Amino acid sequence: MGLSSAADAVGAFTWWNAGFTGGGGASDVNPTDLLIDSDKITQDHPAFAGVSFVTPPGAAPGCDIASLNCLHGTWVAGMALSKGVAACPTAAGYACNPADVDPNHQGTAPGVDKVLDDGDMGSYQNSAYSGITWALGIPQAGPSGTMPGASDPAEVLNGSYGATSAGDDVGAQSIDRLTATYGLMQVYATGNGGPGVSTIDCSAYDAICVGAYDAQNVGDASDDLLDGYSSRGPTTDGRKKPDIVAVGDASTTRADWKTTNSLWRFQQGTSLASPQVAGAAVLLEGSGITDPTAVKALLIDSASPGRAASTSAMGTQTGWQPDWGWGELNLTQAYAERSHLATASANEDVPRFYAATSQAAGDRATLVWNRRVTGTSPGAQAAHPLTNLNLLERDGATCATRSSSESTVDNVEQVRSPGAASVLYEVRADSAVDGMNSEPFAIASTRQITPLTSPQPELDVHVGDPAIKSGATTTVTVTAVNPSADLGGGQLNVALQPGSGLEVISGNGSGSAFAAGSQQTFQFVVRATGDGPRTFDVTASTSVCGDAIVGRAAGALTVDGTGPQASITVPAGTQPAGPIGVSWPATDPSGVAAYDVDASVDNGAFTAWLAGTEQTSGAYSGEAGHSYRFRARATDKLGNLGAWADSATVTIPALTPGPSLGPSAGPGPVPQPGKVSLSARLSLPILSRTLASMKVTGTTTSKATGKIKVTFQVRVRGKTTTIAKAVNVMAGRFTVTLKLPGKVRIWRTGTLKAAYAGSAAVTAGSTTRRVRRSGARVRSA
Repeated sequence: MGLSSAADAVGAFTWWNAGFTGGGGASDVNPTDLLIDSDKITQDHPAFAGVSFVTPPGAAPGCDIASLNCLHGTWVAGMALSKGVAACPTAAGYACNPADVDPNHQGTAPGVDKVLDDGDMGSYQNSAYSGITWALGIPQAGPSGTMPGASDPAEVLNGSYGATSAGDDVGAQSIDRLTATYGLMQVYATGNGGPGVSTIDCSAYDAICVGAYDAQNVGDASDDLLDGYSSRGPTTDGRKKPDIVAVGDASTTRADWKTTNSLWRFQQGTSLASPQVAGAAVLLEGSGITDPTAVKALLIDSASPGRAASTSAMGTQTGWQPDWGWGELNLTQAYAERSHLATASANEDVPRFYAATSQAAGDRATLVWNRRVTGTSPGAQAAHPLTNLNLLERDGATCATRSSSESTVDNVEQVRSPGAASVLYEVRADSAVDGMNSEPFAIASTRQITPLTSPQPELDVHVGDPAIKSGATTTVTVTAVNPSADLGGGQLNVALQPGSGLEVISGNGSGSAFAAGSQQTFQFVVRATGDGPRTFDVTASTSVCGDAIVGRAAGALTVDGTGPQASITVPAGTQPAGPIGVSWPATDPSGVAAYDVDASVDNGAFTAWLAGTEQTSGAYSGEAGHSYRFRARATDKLGNLGAWADSATVTIPALTPGPSLGPSAGPGPVPQPGKVSLSARLSLPILSRTLASMKVTGTTTSKATGKIKVTFQVRVRGKTTTIAKAVNVMAGRFTVTLKLPGKVRIWRTGTLKAAYAGSAAVTAGSTTRRVRRSGARVRSA
C-alpha cells in the first residue's frame, strides 16, 4: 500500500478536498507546526520539496546516510507530511524510476506549516539539552551555553519511538506535564511488542497512543486486520491504552533514495501508524480545533469500530479493546463530527448537560480531560490525582440512564446509545478537582450537541447591619437566581453556615422547585457572640436528574463592642501666643461617629472644648503666660465610647518688657498685650426627647457670656416647621428644652442649630447637627 492509499484508507482526502491540509490549505485558519521527535529526517527527499524544516542551532539539515541514522525518521515523516513527487528528481548518481513518480503519494497533512526536526541537536548535542524543550520555544542553559528555543513552537508532537513505559512513571508524567503546561498535542506509537497483553509502550494519560492495522483494500474495511506486532493494552496499572489504531503497513519515503535509486520503501510498524494520527491532529489544528482534549475526543469518537474478536466481522467492536483501542482512525467521520464538539469544565458542585438526538444504536459521545502534572522539569514535577469525571447518556424526557461510562482510572469515557431518542449527555465530577477550581474537558458526539446552561444557583447575599455589637442580631437576605433558560432544578434548599463568633437563631432555607430563569429569596437572623470580623458561608442546592447542583457564596460582618481609641498630639514644649494646633484621630471597625475634646488651662480641671464633633483636628486660641493640656475620646457608629487620650503640655510664655533706653531717655510707654478674640467652639453633644419635647445640652467656650439661640427645623408632610428658644450660657454650658407641637411629633429627621452672637472676648459662631428620630431617643444622622 502506497502513501496515497494509506491516506485514503483513513479518510484524509475528505479534509484535503475541503481545503484543509494542516495549515497551508485554502480553508485552514491556523498554520500548524509538527515536531518529529528524536528522528533525524532526510530533508532533501523529493517528497519534502516545499516543506519548511527547522533544526536546533548548529544542526546539519542533511543526514549521514552511511551510518543510516535517519532511515526511521524519514519513513515517519513521509507518513505525516509527504507532498508527493510530480516529476523525476535529479541528483548526482541517482537514476530515476518513473514508477516512483506519484504526486498523490502524500502523507496525512501535506500542508503542515513547519516541521521541527530535533534528531540532531547540533552544537548543543548533550544530554543536558532537550529537543522537545527547544521545539516548545524555551531557552535552555547547559554546558555549551544557553540554547535558544525555536522561534515558532510546535503545536503537535509525534513520537514514533513510543513513550517507553507501560505504566505511570516519571517519563509518562513528563509527557503529561508538557500537555498541561504548554498545550502540546502529543501522539506516540504503542510499540511493536504484540500480541501479548500489556505490552504497550505508551502509557501517558494525555497522549494519543496509536496501534497499527493493515488496510488491505482501500474502500473496503471488511478485510482490515490488526497487525500482530501491534502492542496491546491495557497499561500495567490497568488503564485503557491504546487510544486508536492507524495504518501501519505502507510504502513511505526512504532516506537513502539517492544511492538506491528508489524514492519509496515498504515498512511496517506502529512507528508508521503514529505519524498518521499526528498528521490527523495537524489537520484538526489547522482547521481551528486547537484544544488537545478536543482533538483527542474528536479522533476517538469518530473512530471506526474494529473486530470484537479476531474471527469477528469488522464493525462488531462495541467499546474499548486492548487491541483496537477505541477503533480505527476515520477522518471522514471526524470531518462530519467536527462541529459536534464542546469544551467546558465541571466540579462536584456543577455537572454539565448537552442535548442531542440519537438516531441509531451505537451513536456515541466521548469525554476527554487531562491528568495534570505541574512543575518545570522531570526532576521538579508533581502529578495531581486524576479527577474522576463520568459520562452518562440520559433519556431527555425521563432522565433515565440509557448508558454510562464511569471508570475511576481513565481520562477517556465513552457512551454508546442503545437506540434512537432525544437524550441528555451529562458530564459529572465524582471527586474533588486537585489544584484547580473546576476540571476542563472536551466532549464529542456522533450527533450535534447543544450545550445547556446548568441551573447552578447564583447567590446574592445582603447583610442588613454589616456592623453590630456583640450579642446583637442582624438579618442576612439571600437571593438565589437560576441562570439557566434551558433547565429547571428540583427543590431549592439554602443553608447558612456561620463562622466563629456567629450563630443562626432563625431562618427557613427550604424553597420550592427551581424553575428555569426563576429566583427565590430567603432570610436568616444571626447573632454575634464575639468581637472581630466575622464570616459565614451560604450554600444553595438543587438537582437535575437526581444529581446535586450547588451554588456557593460568602458573607462578612463586623462585631464591635469596643470603643475607638483616639490619639492626641500637640506641639509639645513652648510656642508663641496664638492658635495651638491639636489633632485627635481614631479608627474603628464600625467607623468613628464623633469626638469629644477637652482642654485644661494651667493644670486646672478639664472643660469641654469640642463635644460631638466630627473633625479630627482644630486650632485652640492660647494666651501668653499660660500652659495647656488636652484630652480626646471617640465614639463609634455603634455607640461604643473609647477611653480618654491625654496630650503633652504646651506652654505660651508670658510677654516681657522691651530693653531699657537708659536714664537720659526717661520712662517710655509700657507695651500692652494685644486682645485675643476666642472662638465660640459650639457643640451639641447631648440630645434626648419625649413625644412632646426635645432636650438639648450644649457647650461653648468658658469665656462666652450672654445667650445661645437653639433652633430645630423639621419638615413633616411637606411643611417646614421651625422651633427656636434662647437661653443663657453659664460656665461654657447651656441647656434648652424645645416644645414639639403635635403636628411635628411624627418627624423622622431634622436639623438642630445653636448660634452665638458673640461678645468682646468671644467671636460669633454656630454649629449645626442633623438628627434622626429612633424610638423615644434622638441620634445623629
